[in-house]
Amino acid sequence: MSIEAMTRVWKESKATGTALVVLLALADHANDDFVAWPSIATLSTRARVDRRSVIRTLQKLVDMGELKVVGEGIRGVKKYRLTSDASVTRDADVTGDTDVTPTSDASVTSTSDASVTRTLTKPTLEPSINKSDRFDEFWSAYPKRVAKGQARKAWDRLVKTNDPEQIIAGAKRYALDQSEQDIKFIRHPATWLNGEGWLDETVAASLSPVDFEKAQASRRRVEASLQSKAKQVLSGEITNLAKIGSLLNDGYLVRTRDGYAPGPRMSDGA
Repeated sequence: MSIEAMTRVWKESKATGTALVVLLALADHANDDFVAWPSIATLSTRARVDRRSVIRTLQKLVDMGELKVVGEGIRGVKKYRLTSDASVTRDADVTGDTDVTPTSDASVTSTSDASVTRTLTKPTLEPSINKSDRFDEFWSAYPKRVAKGQARKAWDRLVKTNDPEQIIAGAKRYALDQSEQDIKFIRHPATWLNGEGWLDETVAASLSPVDFEKAQASRRRVEASLQSKAKQVLSGEITNLAKIGSLLNDGYLVRTRDGYAPGPRMSDGA
């Protein structure tokens, strides 16, 4: 528990309602640098709200300037820094009333009767990132690769107001949950995006970070093996009808007038 971080929130935060509760829950997990990375499930439990509300609230707090994303842990769990007055040098011993005099765009010097000086460093603006450029990462993670144009349109629209990291992490969880599912029951990527599927509760979300990574690695190995067999069918190396039928059922191949073509579970499915 970080008493200092929670005290800062109570004194300085402009957040109210659910946003304040979520911020306090984060502060409760903060380290000495005011950085915290509890899971969405943990914040949901602490704040007494559902996952969707937590994710939306975190983005709201970032937009408000109350939080800053400073990294990422296992399973896409983000690391947040409480930004309220976070740039004040922490070990400065300031006493008495202070008169603050701006000295430049980069720093502010404050003096007191005790002649103590502290420097406030303006945060460096990070270069803007084209969120749409991460669509291929989402496409690779999603378990059913069909109607790519429609999915791209949905992605471009949604990343204007949503965090692409959360969407991609959700796609990975959904892929893991659907790894044994008949391909016809897996939602099209555009449908999943438009329905904000990354906010859905999944079995994968309940796994520990270690178990999730193990399951992800296992799924990738199986998928790579089946994709390799599908390519062998397309090249004529495999002609066994039973194996071909299994690949058709699993979505790695589709029938065409001329034979077979890559299915929606292939990496280059379109």
